[in-house]
Amino acid sequence: MSESKENAETRRRRAEATARAPGTLGGWGKGLPTSRSELALVRRAMREEWLTPPQTREAIMQELCDVIEASGSDVRVVLAAARTVLAADRANIRDLASQGEELA
Repeated sequence: MSESKENAETRRRRAEATARAPGTLGGWGKGLPTSRSELALVRRAMREEWLTPPQTREAIMQELCDVIEASGSDVRVVLAAARTVLAADRANIRDLASQGEELA
């Protein structure tokens, strides 16, 4: 196995272990700094409908609200957080629309 594949495999195993550890939400909801790249990944997850546990979704939304409301946040991060909240709303509307189609 090449070195880059080994590194990728190691990162994947660590990420899975972190996400499965009791009391963790994949790093969300712990007051950790939120980067624009993390927010872009969250938007992608919403757009592609990745399965996410409800408690993790709640922690992400709380973190987004905290970032938006914090007075000392970087403006670009605040805008990325706002875009992510809008993406979540868009995903909810899409889900409601698909449920309506199923009921009709």
